[in-house]
Amino acid sequence: LGWCGGTLEDCYAVNGVLDSRNSTYPERGVRAGGISTRATGENSSFARCFAIPTNMWGGSPSYGPTHGTGGLLSYVGDNHPNVSWSDCYWMTGRGASYAVGNPLSNPAGTTALSRVSDFNSFETMKGFDPEVWREGEEHLVLRVFDH
Repeated sequence: LGWCGGTLEDCYAVNGVLDSRNSTYPERGVRAGGISTRATGENSSFARCFAIPTNMWGGSPSYGPTHGTGGLLSYVGDNHPNVSWSDCYWMTGRGASYAVGNPLSNPAGTTALSRVSDFNSFETMKGFDPEVWREGEEHLVLRVFDH
């Protein structure tokens, strides 16, 4: 998701290679987020979301290797500081050291997991409703996709 300016709930992103560089300006790539690039709403919120990217890259020589690279969100602008999190999870060791890349933070309501198998357990994924989600082969899956 590019920019999020509202509420995002019951969502996931899996197996993406997130690379914010481009062929025209490869040195300018600074933002990559597992769920969204930027929170733009005055009161953006994320609930019951998770991201398991294959790999993430959002750094640049001028900003450093992790500037704006977040397991869930890359950037919270100064004009939109009120982002709330509830039961959101992200995979560590895939290129992001923090849930939010800028400012570097792990806000309340976010949890880093280090094993893919942890994403397939209601014991680990607190807050996920078994009526909405089910266990899949590797991670929880929204039941809406069963139809």
